[in-house]
Amino acid sequence: MNKKDLIAAVAGKLGYGPCAPVTGRVVEAAFEAMAEALGRGEQVRINGFGVWRVRGRKAREGRNPRTGESIQIPAASGVIFRPADALKGRVNH
Repeated sequence: MNKKDLIAAVAGKLGYGPCAPVTGRVVEAAFEAMAEALGRGEQVRINGFGVWRVRGRKAREGRNPRTGESIQIPAASGVIFRPADALKGRVNH
């Protein structure tokens, strides 16, 4: 499912036509609000679905696989998702 499919599914569940423009704006606004919260370092928790949070990785030394040369990999942050038990149960049935 991509974003277009998600918008159509949400519009269908709400009883709108498959291309309701309001639904697209609502989905976009939800994603934007989530991205802004994660950008501030907050976690996004949706009960019954899961939790997104930002986790940092320390700088470390790695190797270039082509040359074998040591390189320094900088510190970085990434978003991780942990599904709720309710979501795990629906997926595992």
